[in-house]
Amino acid sequence: MKTHVRILAWFYIVIFGMLLAIGAFLSVGVGMDADPAHRKAAEYIVWPFFYLSCFPLVPGLVTGIGLLRMRPWGRILMLGFSGLMLPLLPVGTVIGGYGFWVLLNEETRILFGGAKAAAASPALGGQSLYRPAIPSASVYSSPGYGQAAYPRAPVWPLLGVMAMVGAGFYLALKVGFATHHDAVPEPFQGMKGTVTAIVILVAGAAVLTTAAVRSGGVAGARSRSEAEKNFDWHKEARRLRAAELAANPATAKYAPLVEKGEEWSDADIAYFENPALTTTCPHLEPIERAMRAAGIEARRYRETDTSMTCRIDHGALERDFGVTAPVRYAEFYAGDRDSCDRPIAFLICDEHKSMIHTLHPDEGLKAKNAVVFPGAGG
Repeated sequence: MKTHVRILAWFYIVIFGMLLAIGAFLSVGVGMDADPAHRKAAEYIVWPFFYLSCFPLVPGLVTGIGLLRMRPWGRILMLGFSGLMLPLLPVGTVIGGYGFWVLLNEETRILFGGAKAAAASPALGGQSLYRPAIPSASVYSSPGYGQAAYPRAPVWPLLGVMAMVGAGFYLALKVGFATHHDAVPEPFQGMKGTVTAIVILVAGAAVLTTAAVRSGGVAGARSRSEAEKNFDWHKEARRLRAAELAANPATAKYAPLVEKGEEWSDADIAYFENPALTTTCPHLEPIERAMRAAGIEARRYRETDTSMTCRIDHGALERDFGVTAPVRYAEFYAGDRDSCDRPIAFLICDEHKSMIHTLHPDEGLKAKNAVVFPGAGG
């Protein structure tokens, strides 16, 4: 559902942002027009744009941004906007209905509910300290999984939004009759209906605003609390792991590295210490063995991946190992804030998704005593 949430958010951001830009352009143009004959246009452009900016354009744009950033208040306000879209047949009805379908979905509510604090595992030895534990399949397949933590949404918020839509529709029709000097039907005569509609809209706006502020504060406090707990857990896990390694003379040299923040599981240490071990798939294993036999420093990256401190001579690799599909070599820059932020190079087996991470040619040239594989001797 995350994709649908983003689609809904971008729709409001793009549409409301474009309307704001167009309205601002026209308003500035009318305001700068010195022709007195055109001053009348201000009544039909500037003031309507001002009122539309106050509601719904600016609030809709802000709500879209909040939804895109996965803020709980963005979801609540977007439910209100979806309700207001329903009477605008036929396009608005489709958009409003799509909004309700996305935002009231169980997965979406879980998505906006924030991450649940993970229970700290007492078994630290041989486990990754910074990779979240993956629950077993039996946990997810159990009949009651997720039901207790995420109860069904109450019906009253949807009824409240429907009441607001009806009240807004009632007031819009009454204003339309009055503006066009048409005969007002009996249901729209008198002040009782008008007062009731205004009370519903004001009360609904107050409830939505209060809920948005409260959910934003609670979500922020929950995020900070969970972040602090997560940090404390990792800090304690790192301390215990370092103490465990220091107590063993064979692994004591890794304790300072763990204290600095490096990750050294039992499997990582065994792989690093024993050049005869391999971790990649059968297609990449001959290359990995040759690299380790050449004395290239290797670090176990994942269960089927390794990282080698060397750069690849692609021509020599083709000559010595006859690299063919499903194995291939790739190198590129992964842009983050800049297009050349992170140079990346690797050998990958497309069949098994196993990888040998290497130095990028540019990265290798800058490194001291850069090792090239295969070497001049093959």
